[in-house]
Amino acid sequence: MTPTIARSRKASASSQSGFTLLEIMVALILGLLLSIGILSLFGSTSHSNKVQNGLARLQENGRFAVSRIESDLRMLGGQACSNFSGNATTAADHTPVWTARAPKSYVSSLAFPDLGAPFSGASGYNIDPSAFVKGYECAGGCTIPALGSYSGEALTADSRVPNSDVLTIRYQTGSGWPVAVGTCARGAVPLSPSQSIESGDVMGMIAQAGNDPFPTTAHSAMLIASCSGSAIIPVAGATLDADRQPLTLTVGAVLPDAPSAICLGNPTTDVRAYDMGSFVTVTYFLAFRANDDPDANGRLVPTLVRRENGGASQDLVQGVDQLDFLYGVLDATGATRYMSAADIDDSTDFTLCTPPPDGISNAAGCLWRNVRSVEAHLLVNTTSQVFGLDDLSRSFRYQGVDTAVASDGSTVLASGQTAGSMLRREFVAHTMIRNRNP
Repeated sequence: MTPTIARSRKASASSQSGFTLLEIMVALILGLLLSIGILSLFGSTSHSNKVQNGLARLQENGRFAVSRIESDLRMLGGQACSNFSGNATTAADHTPVWTARAPKSYVSSLAFPDLGAPFSGASGYNIDPSAFVKGYECAGGCTIPALGSYSGEALTADSRVPNSDVLTIRYQTGSGWPVAVGTCARGAVPLSPSQSIESGDVMGMIAQAGNDPFPTTAHSAMLIASCSGSAIIPVAGATLDADRQPLTLTVGAVLPDAPSAICLGNPTTDVRAYDMGSFVTVTYFLAFRANDDPDANGRLVPTLVRRENGGASQDLVQGVDQLDFLYGVLDATGATRYMSAADIDDSTDFTLCTPPPDGISNAAGCLWRNVRSVEAHLLVNTTSQVFGLDDLSRSFRYQGVDTAVASDGSTVLASGQTAGSMLRREFVAHTMIRNRNP
């Protein structure tokens, strides 16, 4: 064999040699380390994404719940004009105190949605302003007309969440229709300011574009309101124009001594008639709903519910573990104190209540007519489990009390459910009642 051929074969054998065992092991270790790093990064990113999504959902739900409750609270007790308070009196320290103004009813029997027994009388009577706001703390269940089938509390789907507050408020809605000045008449003869309204009298109205169309359902009572007061009278019929704007209203079986000023209008204020059918009752509470998450393991979803006029309940926000209300009450001394519903109901010091409207006495619960603000507290969670949370992330603070959740999520909440592995935050809505503040 020539030297050239030998060298060629040697070079060919060298070029065909593979990796050594050491090289393969080093490559495998490097690949394994790289895979571990990628998996670790993926896991960390996935966990961070779940936390961020949970926080985003929590913030969105909390803010919506607060804004929705506030929008109703601002209307509490509304009767067309925002000047709900009556004349001012002076406390011992010369602090001005406004007594609640009550609408006067000349309807023999007047029912509000979900109120229970109607208001009634043989002559004109004042509606107690406490009927426009009522809170409840009824651990173990209580009978609340506005709740319907949700009166009981239980740790089951479609039951009210235990140890959560209930709030019922009432207010007038709709645009109303302007009352014409000086056109209220009996037959063809206009009423004088000294006369009383009788059944069959006709109230002149102003057909005004942009107002709500007159209701097609039966209208038995109308709230006649201005910025100086309001009264409720029965209505037997109406004449309408082509756009369903009222031209006249015919008075029904009115109680005695209803002053004609109710239907004569006023040239200096906007006197309007409002259908009492649009006087709404709104109730907020928490209810459990079934969880459609396959990983829920039977866990229920506490949900903020809004119910109007005894109709179907409307689920607003999921993941509300707790709902509590505090009420800013202006007492007869001019001091404002924040009280729970139980505090107001249990108060027997009736001297703290401002002077009542005519025909109404100060009794248990009289402080409800002195509510000037409402503070709603909501404990909101992420609605779904976020596993891998540290101790600090699982803990929460609600109404000044810190709660440390156990690492296995077994800590029991006020609702009776275990905390699980979730983020929780407190949201607060503080609302001044514009219809009860001068």
